[in-house]
Amino acid sequence: MASPISISTTSIASASNRREITVDDIIGHVIWGLIAFATVVTNSMLLYVLIKKQHLRVVSKPILISIAIASILFAIFYILPRWGIPYFYLNPILCHILPALGQSFILTINFHVWIIAVDRYIFIVHPQRHRAHCTTTTIRTTLVVVWIVTLIMPFVPLMTYSPIDSENCNYIVQDNVSNAVFYLTYFILFFFVPVIIVTIAYCGILIMLHTRQKRYNQQLMMDSSASVHKHHIKNGRTLVHMLILIGVFILFWLPFVLIFLILQLRTKTEAQLQALKVTQFIAFSYPAINPILYSYFTLKIRKEVAVMFGRCMNKVQCQRICTPCCQSTSSISPEDFMQQRYNTTTGRIIDVKHPSTVAENSSLLEEDIIPS
Repeated sequence: MASPISISTTSIASASNRREITVDDIIGHVIWGLIAFATVVTNSMLLYVLIKKQHLRVVSKPILISIAIASILFAIFYILPRWGIPYFYLNPILCHILPALGQSFILTINFHVWIIAVDRYIFIVHPQRHRAHCTTTTIRTTLVVVWIVTLIMPFVPLMTYSPIDSENCNYIVQDNVSNAVFYLTYFILFFFVPVIIVTIAYCGILIMLHTRQKRYNQQLMMDSSASVHKHHIKNGRTLVHMLILIGVFILFWLPFVLIFLILQLRTKTEAQLQALKVTQFIAFSYPAINPILYSYFTLKIRKEVAVMFGRCMNKVQCQRICTPCCQSTSSISPEDFMQQRYNTTTGRIIDVKHPSTVAENSSLLEEDIIPS
């Protein structure tokens, strides 16, 4: 069996030693290589759509660009040299730097996740405030601060109680109290804080939608049953979309976080370390899945991606596969809801209308323009 693994967020596991490569090692390196490749591909595609298609204006666009860049850097400068090509990890200096670098990118990515949720909450629930305060300058300044803080924090142990040993690679920490405080703080910031903020933000959006639906309850009762059913389907699918965004984040990260924290309190067995290794594969795959979720649940990005794939297919295939995706309007993404609520042409606020009356404002809501 493979030797005990060392996790990016640990200072206890033993470093990789010079030894013969086993079948388990090869399988592990291949899996890590595939994870890194998938992360680079999915995030590069999202980055291409957001940057190359300058006419494409979507909510949280600068933040989506930033998280895509962070995910690509995570794959190239951490997953590959640390896990996919462990030759680099044999260097004593890199042995200390790579885990801290991996922690930095993970913290950066997860901070972006809750920033996107907050930005969309303000955009949908308080559009006037979003237009006034969430300017391009404000967003860029926030992202710069986030990058600086998240990149520096994981290197605190190396600069204080656990300095780099240029002669050999080991994770023996003399100050266990300081180390415990640091990792407790790190786990709270990288997992528990994002979960709480994202849940509150999306619940706020759902409460707002529910309140609007009650306000127009009489109109819905007066209309046809088909229209009422359609309106309920839209809100239902919006709920499903938000539950998926929250659920995927928790599903990918929670097993790894729980097992890691539990193993710090007890003696580790080989079976437990293998379980930790499996949950680590899943958790570190999240940056590869994240851009797919945001692309699908953002109408304009979904349209653009469908068009790009359509160009690689013949006309019949494109009509059969891509067109339904492009023309799907049965769910309310933040951009769809904004088109019903925010009039970017005249800068005035309008109420959400019943589906039967939305057409009256269609001429004023053709463009989706992010406030700048």
